[in-house]
Amino acid sequence: LFLNGSSSLFALDQTERDDLQNQISRIKFLLENEKKSHDSTKHDLQLLYGSYHRLQSDHNKTLKLLELANRATQQQQQQQQEVHLEGLHSSNGTGGGGGGGGVSSTPITTTTPFKGQRKTERVAIKHRVCETLTVQSSRILEVSPNERVVLVSSAFTNSAAPGTVSYGVEKIQLELASNRLGLSLHTKPLRDAKVSSHSNLLLTASLDKQLKITNLSTHNQVLSYPLDREAWSCSWDSSDPNYIYCGLTTGNVLAFDIRSSRANPVPVLSIGSDDEWRAPVSSLMYAPSLGGLLMASGKGIAFASVLGRESSGPRPFSVLDHLHGQCSSLAFDPYSHLFLASYRTTPHFPKSSHVLFELNTAGEQVKCKERRRLFTEWEQVHLSRSKIFSVPSESREKLRPLVAAGKDQTREAYIWDADSGSPISQLPSHPSPVLDLAYFSSATPLLFSLSDSLLLFHQLSFETLSDD
Repeated sequence: LFLNGSSSLFALDQTERDDLQNQISRIKFLLENEKKSHDSTKHDLQLLYGSYHRLQSDHNKTLKLLELANRATQQQQQQQQEVHLEGLHSSNGTGGGGGGGGVSSTPITTTTPFKGQRKTERVAIKHRVCETLTVQSSRILEVSPNERVVLVSSAFTNSAAPGTVSYGVEKIQLELASNRLGLSLHTKPLRDAKVSSHSNLLLTASLDKQLKITNLSTHNQVLSYPLDREAWSCSWDSSDPNYIYCGLTTGNVLAFDIRSSRANPVPVLSIGSDDEWRAPVSSLMYAPSLGGLLMASGKGIAFASVLGRESSGPRPFSVLDHLHGQCSSLAFDPYSHLFLASYRTTPHFPKSSHVLFELNTAGEQVKCKERRRLFTEWEQVHLSRSKIFSVPSESREKLRPLVAAGKDQTREAYIWDADSGSPISQLPSHPSPVLDLAYFSSATPLLFSLSDSLLLFHQLSFETLSDD
């Protein structure tokens, strides 16, 4: 029995040793396979790393070639621009400075020079087109500094439902213009769009009788306000972000409190219209220093106080002196505190013009002080929007205001020095009239020009020249 038991134990130990040996062999096999796989992966990585270096070298060579090509193009454009500006300045030097008399042969005449203006300085602009983007049925241009995007109104076709068109905005990244995203918001074209200075919210006014607020980060609709008339303009209240304003085709302006939880929000304020003011509100702007709204239309520019807007009821407005006429555009520059109004020709105003002015309060009244009037010999037939913006001067001690506006006949945009009233630059033409412009201040300043089918990014640089 003892011998049989020993044989059984020996057989059991032998079996365990065989199983253990098999496991060790299997582990060795797996390790060898893993090592081979690792060596193969390492070899593939080495090949990829070599390919990466070759591609990087080719990319650097391509960038150098592009830089040389861009530099040559920029030099050629600069030479053409200098020749053009010499012609503008020489022709401008023979023209009169007043607004009376017949039509001058110069592109622009100026009146009412700035007090204390230094006539020995002028601004020179160098520009080049750094991006060219195709757009569809565009009209409105807005920049969101917080999101670092430029917003362009656009039409969108629905591939799933042929013939169906919606309207909204395209978000275009400033750093990477090829990164574009369309946001369908309305059923009819947009007439205005404004980004809040307090948040990433976008306010849009449309001919579909809707006023909407959209979150630019999440792309979700936040609020929608049904209107009884087509919306032509809109504005945020920069003093209180809880209030928004909308200008209608009838000449009325409505105010809404976005904190209202009603299913169908009603305006908290209505700025009435009389028979003489029944024209679409083409531009609407909140003026924090005045505590009220500026409204532009074919009748001129009017002001209405919105202080105490919590109390309902219609508010009166007053037409500002010296600002009568068919105003097609209204803009403001927060650095120079200057307003810019663009006017079309009328029987009383035989030449179209751009008026620079300041507004101040005198008791309960708002007083207008005209600083300069720039006369042009072309009409902004398409109600295009002009812009005023400030750029660094050579001394960096102050900013200099510039005016930009489109010229329908040549489909170009011109820039003037607001201090001197002289034309200083002419931007490349579009396939159709320029409808809107926008400026983005950064280390590399950008000016955007928009037509209904094209958006151009213009990279700017400035230099203050002295005639002494």
